[in-house]
Amino acid sequence: MVDEENENIGTVEKAIHGYVRAHARRPFTICLSGLAMQLLLTAICFLSGTFTLDTDKPGNVWAVHDAYSTRMNRAVVSAQTNSDPIVGYQEVEAVESSGWSNSDEVKEFHTWMIFYKADDVFTPEALKKICEFELMLCKTGECIASESPEEGRLLVSSVRIFYSPMLQCANSSVRDPFDVEECNLLPQSHIDCYYDWIRTSVSENGVAFPYSGLMAGSLNVSGVNTATMTIMPAFANKSDVMMETLADDLALTSGFGKSMWEGDADDRHVQLGPLRVRFFVEIMADDFDNNLNVDMAFSLVACLLVYLVMWGHTQSYFLASLGMIQIFLSLPISVLVYKNLFMVDHFEFLHILILYVVLGIGADDVFVIVDSWRHVSGEVKVISPGRLPQAEMEKALIPVFKRSATAVFNTSLTTTVAFLSTGISKIMPMRTMGWFAACCIVENFLLMCLFLPSVVIIWHMRLQGKRCCCPAWTLREEATLVHSSEQADGDESNDAKEPAQTRTTLAEKVIHKVYLPFLKSQVGGIRVGASILVVISIATAVHGSIFAMQLTPPSKPEEWMPYRHMMNGFSEFRAETYYSAPYADFASATYTWGVKDLDMSEFNSYHPGDYEEVVEYSQVDLTSAEAQDAVLSFCQAMIEQECTLEACNNAGTGKLLYPSGEKAYTCFLEDFQDWLNTTHGITSKVTGSEFLVKLKEFRNDVTDDLTYGSEVKRANYKKHIGFHSGDLKYFSVEMRTSVNGRSPFILGTPVRDQMYDWLEGKKKSMPSSLNELAVASSLFPRYDMGAELMGGFFTGCLIAMPVAFVVLLVATKNIVISLYSVVAVASIVVSVLGFCKSVMDWDLGTGEAVAGVIVIGYSVDYTLHLSHMYCEASQHGHVTRAARTEFAVRNMGSTVFAGAATTFAAGGIMFVCYIRFFYKMAVLISITIFYSLLFSMGMVNGLLMIAGPQGNFGNLPGLSRKADTSEKLAGEFPGDGQPTKNAGKDDTNLVEEVNDSTSGTSAVKSLSKFDAWYGDHGDDP
Repeated sequence: MVDEENENIGTVEKAIHGYVRAHARRPFTICLSGLAMQLLLTAICFLSGTFTLDTDKPGNVWAVHDAYSTRMNRAVVSAQTNSDPIVGYQEVEAVESSGWSNSDEVKEFHTWMIFYKADDVFTPEALKKICEFELMLCKTGECIASESPEEGRLLVSSVRIFYSPMLQCANSSVRDPFDVEECNLLPQSHIDCYYDWIRTSVSENGVAFPYSGLMAGSLNVSGVNTATMTIMPAFANKSDVMMETLADDLALTSGFGKSMWEGDADDRHVQLGPLRVRFFVEIMADDFDNNLNVDMAFSLVACLLVYLVMWGHTQSYFLASLGMIQIFLSLPISVLVYKNLFMVDHFEFLHILILYVVLGIGADDVFVIVDSWRHVSGEVKVISPGRLPQAEMEKALIPVFKRSATAVFNTSLTTTVAFLSTGISKIMPMRTMGWFAACCIVENFLLMCLFLPSVVIIWHMRLQGKRCCCPAWTLREEATLVHSSEQADGDESNDAKEPAQTRTTLAEKVIHKVYLPFLKSQVGGIRVGASILVVISIATAVHGSIFAMQLTPPSKPEEWMPYRHMMNGFSEFRAETYYSAPYADFASATYTWGVKDLDMSEFNSYHPGDYEEVVEYSQVDLTSAEAQDAVLSFCQAMIEQECTLEACNNAGTGKLLYPSGEKAYTCFLEDFQDWLNTTHGITSKVTGSEFLVKLKEFRNDVTDDLTYGSEVKRANYKKHIGFHSGDLKYFSVEMRTSVNGRSPFILGTPVRDQMYDWLEGKKKSMPSSLNELAVASSLFPRYDMGAELMGGFFTGCLIAMPVAFVVLLVATKNIVISLYSVVAVASIVVSVLGFCKSVMDWDLGTGEAVAGVIVIGYSVDYTLHLSHMYCEASQHGHVTRAARTEFAVRNMGSTVFAGAATTFAAGGIMFVCYIRFFYKMAVLISITIFYSLLFSMGMVNGLLMIAGPQGNFGNLPGLSRKADTSEKLAGEFPGDGQPTKNAGKDDTNLVEEVNDSTSGTSAVKSLSKFDAWYGDHGDDP
């Protein structure tokens, strides 16, 4: 043995060697200590209540609260909501919710919305069925059907139209079924009477007809009503009984992974006699929380599947069990670090997704160190198999630890950076999810270094080579080594054996018998198999790139429930099915003076529901004639504002204003001038303090929104003239725009930006007392969300991809291999995103943005493992690109396949999860694994086999690996400008020549090289 003090190694190397030898000498002590430490930290996490899930945190945690458009929209809404009330005024248009409400009020009523559809819902049989069904529900839920004004909430239904004698042509004997509790089959003549009246009323009065909203939008086109709806307020404490009644009457079933609110077909309806029916009630949202625990339970199934894969690959229940314990315990430990280091207590369903990610990453860490041990210890030739002698075991564990720690550090670094890149996101759940994921990955790396080396030694000493199920724990016999002198004399060449006698795994069989022969196949000197893999990979990347560029932010809300759930697509369903005014789908824009911003100093993004909105106002003065003229001029300019962008559906007018025969804007100052003239006979401008007196009188006097407004744009002076405690704080003008409220981000954003630019120009001409002017719209917060998803994803890529390249460069120390690998990583990312668009037709929503981060982490892992091993092959005497590629595949191929299998097992279980987001993530993780395998085993290995760097070609000066043995064995390569000693031999012959070193006297060289590379650092126990 050579004393460590005499070795020519640095202090860090000495420390590593000492640390590794400690694992080899006292494996049980270190293993049990590590396990106890993990259990202690886990107990602290649970007993302190740190591991808790936030599922009912009030407020909109997904809003981009810091974005200017979102802040201004919230500020204007808050200012309007808190303006002084008007006596006798009743809101017609609902004020928008701020999204930060923290009300915990228990509601007395639940509003049930029931939607029916058929070829014609107004037939005698259909109306009778609707009547019987609603009468049954109304009795059960004690719905409010009386006309008493004290009740305030009334049942609104088409049944009440037809079952009444109010028209002269109607049957006078018909009575309201909610009064007589009876539903008769109506005569066809009676139905025709009301049918004609409804058609005429809708055609002539439009939305002014009180019952128009209950009718299908197709009524005006075909004259046949194919849908109708009912609004049924019922007592909240009767909801459970109503649900039981519905379940019995409609045969709605619920159970494991199934909600009673799921339709029986893709239209999200269920059958009700001759009708199809669908519901919407706020208690449907409880399905999310109720099934979240079920989906969390599936993580246990994922753990079981990963455990089975680990057991199958390692062929040891001991390694699989200890590896799974490490992975499982890393989560609560990471939560402890996450909540105490980052000081964040937000932990929701999105964070649960990280468990599935960590299962794959943690299992990959286990595979790396176990497979490294197999390969390194397998280089030691023995006469009789068994455990390695203590000195050889210590000597073997050093390169195992170095190789494993380096490989796992590199992959963990890139994945951690990818997740940390979400830290710049303004979407709080996305940001915190990235932090938590980074904690988990770092924790698994640390545990791999601190815990697994001793586990591997225990396995080697007592279990390796024994049966994988319930083996005896007796100490294995010590192996008899082939001494260097004996091998040099050729005495033991025929008796040298592998020490472990481990059975070949399924992944190894596939690699050795199928993959490698195909990869190495050649015709006329051309690597046919490798070329085919490269061509397929390039074609896939090009296809993915084309469709990835078509991804846009979502144009509709994210669907969290299963596809057929009645909550999914509800807003679109109602807007597209039922009658509404043509302008109803078009957004409004509000220009406001005096509202400066929100005071966000007390805002906590982790508890948005606790924030009480505080609006910052600027001083406004409208009492001068100059200021009033400026506002009036602004109103005229507003309605003349041009818009020729694609999102502006203005019927060729070229204006931002909605094209309508009715007034599509409201300007309170114009209306105020008309009111002064009409009411007081004042034709000139009122200024000074008298102006504020008259303006307040005008605000209180005109309580009908249609006095100066129209159905297209109502004049709501409570909102537009902002008196707070008697003082004028702000004022607004408003317009109905020609931009559809469901316009996608890519079309709507240019309109918003144009409006901002236009407004900046107008502010320059405003008097100093009116220079605080802003525009707000309910569309803008959605555009902020889209911009954040797009920007966050691409910013994450811009951060993670260069880091991945640098890590690859440092790990391989070769520019050519690094370029091959980073191209493969980029190809994986675009291919996954292209799959989302081309196959699934998804937008770049929350799931896709999360997947983009995960993709970078996964894609780097496999390519980095193979690339790093290709470089290491030269130190093991492999000369040609073919030999080095084969070495990389033989050493890391099974690890890559096993890692892919565990990740697929972990992510694949989410296919059966209830929450649709998890299903989407299952698709994304599975397809990510598929493309990662394709590009790592196809593109990277194919390129390395065809044009991998040989000798020192592509090596970075100063970073090149020491003692490149390829020069010793094969001389210089033609690429270096020197003649080669192996000139004339093809790659295949060279590979065979190197592979022959596993038998005969070459074993002496193998062992001596092993000693030369790693030194004789072991000490006798």
